[in-house]
Amino acid sequence: MIKRIGLTMRVIETSEYKETRDAISHDWISYLGHFPDMLVVPLPNIGKKANTLIEAFCLDGLILTNGNDIGSAPIRDETELSLVETAIKTNLPVLGVCRGFQLLQHYLGGKLTQVEPS
Repeated sequence: MIKRIGLTMRVIETSEYKETRDAISHDWISYLGHFPDMLVVPLPNIGKKANTLIEAFCLDGLILTNGNDIGSAPIRDETELSLVETAIKTNLPVLGVCRGFQLLQHYLGGKLTQVEPS
Protein backbone atom coordinates (compact mmCIF):
# COMPACT_ATOMS: atom_id res chain seq x y z
CA MET A 1 0.00 0.00 0.00
CA ILE A 2 1.40 3.40 -0.98
CA LYS A 3 1.83 5.94 1.83
CA ARG A 4 1.32 9.62 1.01
CA ILE A 5 3.81 11.79 2.86
CA GLY A 6 3.37 15.55 2.88
CA LEU A 7 6.59 17.56 2.62
CA THR A 8 6.68 21.21 3.60
CA MET A 9 8.62 23.64 1.45
CA ARG A 10 10.89 26.57 2.17
CA VAL A 11 10.16 30.07 0.90
CA ILE A 12 12.76 31.55 -1.43
CA GLU A 13 13.01 34.84 -3.29
CA THR A 14 14.41 34.75 -6.79
CA SER A 15 16.31 37.73 -8.10
CA GLU A 16 15.85 36.67 -11.70
CA TYR A 17 12.06 36.94 -11.63
CA LYS A 18 11.65 39.16 -8.55
CA GLU A 19 9.11 36.86 -6.96
CA THR A 20 8.71 34.59 -3.95
CA ARG A 21 8.47 30.84 -4.51
CA ASP A 22 7.98 27.64 -2.56
CA ALA A 23 10.88 25.22 -3.03
CA ILE A 24 12.09 21.82 -1.91
CA SER A 25 15.65 20.55 -2.13
CA HIS A 26 16.26 17.81 -4.68
CA ASP A 27 17.94 15.91 -1.83
CA TRP A 28 14.54 15.27 -0.24
CA ILE A 29 12.99 13.93 -3.43
CA SER A 30 16.07 11.84 -4.22
CA TYR A 31 16.21 10.32 -0.73
CA LEU A 32 12.50 9.63 -0.39
CA GLY A 33 12.45 8.21 -3.91
CA HIS A 34 14.30 5.17 -2.51
CA PHE A 35 11.07 4.06 -0.83
CA PRO A 36 8.83 2.55 -3.54
CA ASP A 37 5.80 2.47 -1.23
CA MET A 38 5.94 6.24 -0.59
CA LEU A 39 4.39 9.05 -2.60
CA VAL A 40 5.89 12.46 -1.80
CA VAL A 41 3.34 15.30 -1.80
CA PRO A 42 4.92 18.80 -1.75
CA LEU A 43 2.71 21.09 0.32
CA PRO A 44 2.38 24.75 -0.74
CA ASN A 45 2.68 27.56 1.77
CA ILE A 46 -0.92 28.79 1.95
CA GLY A 47 -1.16 29.89 5.57
CA LYS A 48 -3.94 28.89 7.95
CA LYS A 49 -5.86 27.04 5.22
CA ALA A 50 -3.06 24.47 5.08
CA ASN A 51 -4.91 22.25 7.55
CA THR A 52 -7.24 21.30 4.68
CA LEU A 53 -4.31 19.78 2.74
CA ILE A 54 -4.00 16.82 5.10
CA GLU A 55 -7.47 15.56 4.24
CA ALA A 56 -7.44 16.78 0.63
CA PHE A 57 -4.28 14.78 -0.16
CA CYS A 58 -5.20 11.85 2.15
CA LEU A 59 -1.82 12.15 3.89
CA ASP A 60 -0.44 9.28 5.95
CA GLY A 61 2.41 11.34 7.42
CA LEU A 62 4.02 14.77 7.43
CA ILE A 63 7.64 15.89 7.22
CA LEU A 64 8.46 19.44 8.31
CA THR A 65 11.61 20.14 6.32
CA ASN A 66 14.63 22.36 6.83
CA GLY A 67 15.33 25.92 5.65
CA ASN A 68 14.07 29.38 6.69
CA ASP A 69 14.49 30.46 10.30
CA ILE A 70 11.27 30.67 12.29
CA GLY A 71 9.96 34.21 11.84
CA SER A 72 11.79 34.84 8.56
CA ALA A 73 8.99 33.45 6.37
CA PRO A 74 5.65 34.21 8.08
CA ILE A 75 3.53 32.38 5.48
CA ARG A 76 5.57 29.23 6.04
CA ASP A 77 5.30 29.58 9.82
CA GLU A 78 1.52 29.93 9.52
CA THR A 79 1.29 26.98 7.11
CA GLU A 80 3.34 24.62 9.24
CA LEU A 81 1.67 25.61 12.51
CA SER A 82 -1.71 24.91 10.90
CA LEU A 83 -0.47 21.53 9.63
CA VAL A 84 0.98 20.58 13.03
CA GLU A 85 -2.20 21.51 14.88
CA THR A 86 -4.29 19.33 12.57
CA ALA A 87 -1.74 16.50 12.60
CA ILE A 88 -1.84 16.38 16.39
CA LYS A 89 -5.66 16.42 16.45
CA THR A 90 -5.83 13.58 13.91
CA ASN A 91 -2.89 11.51 15.23
CA LEU A 92 -0.98 11.96 11.95
CA PRO A 93 2.72 11.03 12.33
CA VAL A 94 5.03 14.08 12.06
CA LEU A 95 8.78 14.23 11.57
CA GLY A 96 10.57 17.54 12.07
CA VAL A 97 14.02 18.01 10.54
CA CYS A 98 16.18 20.99 11.57
CA ARG A 99 13.75 23.93 11.23
CA GLY A 100 10.89 21.43 11.40
CA PHE A 101 12.07 20.15 14.78
CA GLN A 102 12.45 23.74 15.98
CA LEU A 103 8.89 24.50 14.86
CA LEU A 104 7.58 21.50 16.82
CA GLN A 105 9.51 22.69 19.87
CA HIS A 106 8.01 26.19 19.43
CA TYR A 107 4.47 24.81 18.94
CA LEU A 108 4.71 22.68 22.07
CA GLY A 109 5.81 25.67 24.18
CA GLY A 110 9.52 25.00 24.33
CA LYS A 111 12.16 27.70 24.15
CA LEU A 112 14.61 28.22 21.34
CA THR A 113 17.90 29.95 22.02
CA GLN A 114 20.10 31.24 19.23
CA VAL A 115 23.72 30.36 19.84
CA GLU A 116 26.43 32.62 18.50
CA PRO A 117 29.29 30.85 16.75
CA SER A 118 32.50 30.79 18.76
